[in-house]
Amino acid sequence: PLDALNKSFVDLRTGTAFCEPDAIVVHPDTLSALRRQKDANGRYLLDLLSGPAKIDQTAEQENIWGVPVHQTTQCPAGTAVVMSINGGAAVGWVRMGLEVQFNPYSGYETNTYIWVAEERISLSCPRRAAINILTGLPTS
Repeated sequence: PLDALNKSFVDLRTGTAFCEPDAIVVHPDTLSALRRQKDANGRYLLDLLSGPAKIDQTAEQENIWGVPVHQTTQCPAGTAVVMSINGGAAVGWVRMGLEVQFNPYSGYETNTYIWVAEERISLSCPRRAAINILTGLPTS
């Protein structure tokens, strides 16, 4: 699994995207299984590879080989998404900023008031080559 993750980094660097990976999105079970990978002597592989920085579950920002890891249950277990946001994998658009409206006359008889908050945002992917999806990773 760690070889596949490393290969996805190389694919982003040398493939059609020519970009550096800067984000990994992964399910917590998958990241936990990657953390528990051991060598023949029972040593954790990520602990050996990370050097003095170590893998720290209590850290504010976790990373694998210098790439920030974002855990979410919205990503399927056994899947990791390696991407380069700076390389065009994701662009956020704001079409209309946050607008809050209040109707002071709505609750005169019923003692209820109406508040409306609206914002128009979107997310697009202009360079699909800057995203690499890995499947079949361990979950336990």
